Amino acid sequence: MKIVTKISTGLTAGLLLALMAILPASAQTPTPPTPVIIPTPAPFEDDRRILRGDRTISGENFTLRSGETLRGDLTVFGGDVMLEANSRVEGNVNIFGGSVVIAGIVTGDVSVVGSDAQILPTAKIQGDMVRVNSTVNRAAGAVVGGRETTMDVPFLPRATEPDRVVVSYRTGEERGPFGWFVSLMANAFIALIGVILITLFTLALVALLPSNVAQAASTATNYWLMSGAVGALTIVAVPIVALILAVTICLIPIALVLLLIYGVAILAGWAISARIVGERVMRALNRGDWTPLGQALAGAVLLALLGTAPIIGSIVGFIAAALGLGALILTRAGTQPYVPQSMPAGVSAAPSVAPSVAPQPAPPEAPPSTPDRTEPPASQDKSPSE
Repeated sequence: MKIVTKISTGLTAGLLLALMAILPASAQTPTPPTPVIIPTPAPFEDDRRILRGDRTISGENFTLRSGETLRGDLTVFGGDVMLEANSRVEGNVNIFGGSVVIAGIVTGDVSVVGSDAQILPTAKIQGDMVRVNSTVNRAAGAVVGGRETTMDVPFLPRATEPDRVVVSYRTGEERGPFGWFVSLMANAFIALIGVILITLFTLALVALLPSNVAQAASTATNYWLMSGAVGALTIVAVPIVALILAVTICLIPIALVLLLIYGVAILAGWAISARIVGERVMRALNRGDWTPLGQALAGAVLLALLGTAPIIGSIVGFIAAALGLGALILTRAGTQPYVPQSMPAGVSAAPSVAPSVAPQPAPPEAPPSTPDRTEPPASQDKSPSE
């Protein structure tokens, strides 16, 4: 019995000790577990739908399909571009001599030069839009976040006119059965206004700056090849420089001033050529008594009428402008004679031309004096007797 009592007493004590160890632990507030932070994964990008880097395409077509992204600039020379809806260009879009259809998003600027552009309702251009000698059809709903700049540069290729204008001009249905006659008279009236304006400009230039015009005309006559080459190069180069300045957006005012000077210089060059043509025509007609102003008038009318011809007019106008413009450049706007580099120093190739002055009549000659009869003749023949 004693042994059983001891065993039971030991078991009871052990149970009490176990309960004493468990009860305090269960009475305490459990510590919450440390939360596990799961990093949010980056959005998935399909590399197959992302084009990285700039794209320059020449003579080919380019299509950015829906859902695709181009991370860089897009430059196309003589090609067709299609930016579908839900496409994205993270850069600038430059189109030269082609066509572009924009239905997606462009985060940069859009420059269209000598091209056709269609801006669909789903398009969104966040930058500026520059149009140079181009046709842009912008649908309702299209968004252009920046500024829109339009420039028309002469002697540069132009994009085609909208179809509605071409169809109306060809058929004349909108103006009735006499539409062709109305168009003919309207074109003749516009051409006449152009002839009058450019003739007045020529007369004003010759009247205000006769010596400058005469000096430039002399250089253009004596060095026509050099004058024509310099003028043609200037006509082609200046619009390109202005275009580069305009693409930078911030230099657009400088480009506009440059184009203004460029247009005035071309008109002045054309006036120089008109002066030369008028002088040659008057000499051929044996009318050398015409003043320089009259010669300039005759030459301006003749060149302006030739300029209205469909095909030869553009060629004649370009040659006349290039010849006179080159002479103005070589003579520093007619302020000094042109001296070729190959000639020795001190030798002037084209003498300076003074302002033309109408010839003054010679003073009347005095009548011959009659010898005095009282005076003996200066010399007399001696008789044979002497």
